[in-house]
Amino acid sequence: MSDPQLIGFRPNTVGAALRDGYSYYVTEFNIGYSILSFPSGRSLNNSEPKSIFTLPYPFHGTDNTVYNRTAYYNYDMDVISFNMRTEYTKVLRLNISKPLYNNSSSSRMDIQADEHGLWVMYRRNGEKYLTVSRIQPISLKVLSTWPLQAILPEYLCNAFIRCGLLYTVTCGVKHVTVSADYDFYEQMYVSSIPNEWSGKELSLITNLREKMGLQ
Repeated sequence: MSDPQLIGFRPNTVGAALRDGYSYYVTEFNIGYSILSFPSGRSLNNSEPKSIFTLPYPFHGTDNTVYNRTAYYNYDMDVISFNMRTEYTKVLRLNISKPLYNNSSSSRMDIQADEHGLWVMYRRNGEKYLTVSRIQPISLKVLSTWPLQAILPEYLCNAFIRCGLLYTVTCGVKHVTVSADYDFYEQMYVSSIPNEWSGKELSLITNLREKMGLQ
């Protein structure tokens, strides 16, 4: 795993930059109705959005995603999908508690996408451990769910899933530590040599589909 690279600066310290192909989609603050669309990293750095999308429901938190020009985001107890081409919207309700991580984010769930589709990480009401669901991106049907009782989000500041592996992130005063913890396809916990990166906070922007030649 390589060291993180700085993509660009934004004037607001709270928000999210979501990458889909070569485009970036930015949400400002941790609640709102708008997504700014930037066709490239250069336009993002120059703060020159190509378009602004108004969402049918407000987004909550900063751990949302865009996948094939569809925004998947958290609103209250729901996962919302909003197709930015057609404005078609679907809603999936989950039994979640808040907040998810031990950080300054107000995210109730962490929604991500990789080459296997859509993933949602959350805590169920009354439970302290992490639950992960894999969701069909078009229908929002829940395909599989994993209750991971050995992983407690209250001790994490972030997490992400790539290539069917769950990576957890813990934050120290001057560094963050990233380690692989669970293999969803082998259905087993894994141990790995942790990666330590300097910095107090970690924002993960990846584009696995581009690396794999997918559109």
